[in-house]
Amino acid sequence: MRGPCGESNYKGKLLRQAEFIEQVKTQEPYPIKAFWVIAGNPVHNCPNRGLWLNEIFPQMELIVDIDIWMTDTGEYADYVLPDCMPFERYELVASAAYNHVVLQEPAIEPVGEAKDPTFVYSELAKRVGLGEYFDKTAEEWIEVRLQTKWPMIAGIQPPLTYERLKKEKMVRAATPPVNWDPFLGMSFDTPHKRMEFYAEKLVPVDDQLAKYLPPLEAPTPMSLGDGTAKGKYHFFSGRQRFFMQSMFTDDPVMRDLSGGKPTGRMNPADAAKEGIKDGDKVEVYNHRGHVVIEMKLDQVIPPGTVQVWFGWRHEAFEEGMYSELIIPLGSYETIDDRAENWVKCTEEVNGYQPGFGTGGIGGMAGAWDTIWDCACDIRKVEA
Repeated sequence: MRGPCGESNYKGKLLRQAEFIEQVKTQEPYPIKAFWVIAGNPVHNCPNRGLWLNEIFPQMELIVDIDIWMTDTGEYADYVLPDCMPFERYELVASAAYNHVVLQEPAIEPVGEAKDPTFVYSELAKRVGLGEYFDKTAEEWIEVRLQTKWPMIAGIQPPLTYERLKKEKMVRAATPPVNWDPFLGMSFDTPHKRMEFYAEKLVPVDDQLAKYLPPLEAPTPMSLGDGTAKGKYHFFSGRQRFFMQSMFTDDPVMRDLSGGKPTGRMNPADAAKEGIKDGDKVEVYNHRGHVVIEMKLDQVIPPGTVQVWFGWRHEAFEEGMYSELIIPLGSYETIDDRAENWVKCTEEVNGYQPGFGTGGIGGMAGAWDTIWDCACDIRKVEA
């Protein structure tokens, strides 16, 4: 990590969501009083909506949301800054998965008050005395990014400049052609480069061999028998095929293709036991929250489970929301020694602690993701 005054003076700190939540609650080692949201929508996308609205946001003196449309998070922000859509701004697309470096150029001028993020941060920097470090346009920052030492770009011949990219629009990255290989990817990140059935580095957390671990919350026949289950059903929030995460849920075409409204699904055998018929209005609930939806009966849903469609905004539900019920993986109620060990391994390999946006192991170890270990109950809502 490097700041404008060099790596040694960089003051940024990566936090896992669990650490962020804990620091907001305890205000140790110092209070967090401002929340600036980019490329995210925690009130909608992160599990346990009530946690954000009832415990995190009340501690904030300032909430700023940058997005291309109004989101559930934006509705609680003090300031909403309209970002440019991809069709309205310059951007560098350089994912190795595409094997090409692509210059994304604006097709139209920004609509309304929308501003490129470069403008937002440059103007903010001026007002806090850091303008000299944010003095480039979006195109000039792309030129800076092309000077990277990353081999996929640095190895391009002739060298890739912004002038060349502006002319050619798309340039193949320095990735060698790969013939089909059935054994590709069979080299594992282990001491012997082979699959391990016994992992020596996991001995400290007694996880060196694969083994069964009982669920924290989701019901099992045994837990139902001894009364330790926190609900009768295992709760899932399944994804709609016509949405992209929580995107496009405001698009009328996508909404219609997705049924027009959020619904739930359960197995007909379970529904018969509960006295629920197809199309009945039901409440799905647990100790964290609830959601009221129309229930559909579907043989594809395994007995003992209840599913509510993911992605729909809060305003689409009659009461509550699916994310109210879900346990946040980014919470110390679910993080154990195994998760902490993953964090340690990530730091050793990458040299930094996994945070909100680092994904992968970071998500498994409490960055922000959902854990599918949620119990719930259901009851019919009388008309």
